[in-house]
Amino acid sequence: MMLFVVSPVFIMGAAAIYMGHSVPFKLIGSVLGVIGGILLAFALFHSQTLELVFDWGVPFPGPFMSMAAMEAVAVILGPTTALIYSVLAEHREEPVAHSFLSIVALVYGIGAFIGSQILAFSLLDLLWKAPWVGPFHGVPQWIFGAVAFWSASLFLLMIGGLALIVSSCMGFIFAAQEFAQL
Repeated sequence: MMLFVVSPVFIMGAAAIYMGHSVPFKLIGSVLGVIGGILLAFALFHSQTLELVFDWGVPFPGPFMSMAAMEAVAVILGPTTALIYSVLAEHREEPVAHSFLSIVALVYGIGAFIGSQILAFSLLDLLWKAPWVGPFHGVPQWIFGAVAFWSASLFLLMIGGLALIVSSCMGFIFAAQEFAQL
């Protein structure tokens, strides 16, 4: 659980180092970001965040409302993209970096779309069963309403996931045009 605190701080420190104006700062920041991403991915796979708070038996996708596997890939690919961009930017290879950025958006977009669906429909299933069985049997109406609002608001995250998927496809088109100009 401590990795959920340490690894984002590590990634933010790496991002601050990456913002330096020299190439060594960018490389060091990128490598530290990849290490922080790996630590965060490890934490994502070995912790059931929602189960720490609620014992609902809901297959919670991940702490960032995406599927845990997709989140893990995205938090590693993001700093890796920055590392590739830092190395290749001097050689005028921006299309490769743009392709990796589109891959990150695609991976997280798919994870956010599917993960929010899993959580929303799991919560709605619990609410549907509430009059008879489950963790919401006999709870006050305001808790029932709050969970219903939470599950309904996850549909906005589904729209955000779709927007990420569309933007990544547009990024792939842009990168393809850049590759054609080389």
